[in-house]
Amino acid sequence: MKKFVHMAAAVVLAALIAVPVVAQEKKGKKNAKGGAPAAIAAVEKKLEGLDLTAEQKTKIKDLATEYAGKMADPQKTVNSLMTAEVRKAKKEASDKAKAEGKKGKEAKAAVDAAGNLTADAKSKLEAAQKELATLAAGFQKAVGEVLTAEQKTKAGLDAPAKGKKKNN
Repeated sequence: MKKFVHMAAAVVLAALIAVPVVAQEKKGKKNAKGGAPAAIAAVEKKLEGLDLTAEQKTKIKDLATEYAGKMADPQKTVNSLMTAEVRKAKKEASDKAKAEGKKGKEAKAAVDAAGNLTADAKSKLEAAQKELATLAAGFQKAVGEVLTAEQKTKAGLDAPAKGKKKNN
């Protein structure tokens, strides 16, 4: 179980590093939804195959607009702290750690050290990333409340949170 938690932490870390890197590379390009944050675009992509009512589409569009506005400031913070040089250094450190077989805390420490961020910058970055993750989860939950049980299942929005253990 401990190994799974470490692997899950490594995957989350990689995702947190990769999302801003991809966003930086596509800077200036808007996605099909007009530049919606990645978390919103991911949920909207899951909804593409569903037969939504006009009311559901309107509610989801309003939620996307609301959450995109809420995500703007923390995303600006992440983008300002994660410069191209920092992203490149962290990516290289991540690749090196993976090649050396490092996992979990050891890999995270190597990647964090490569970023050369001050303690203040690291805390601001972590806070902004945590806020983005919380907002993304909130958006997904809010969209789930608009959908029927069948629609949630088809879209894959009814799955329990990963890493949480069920109490029997």
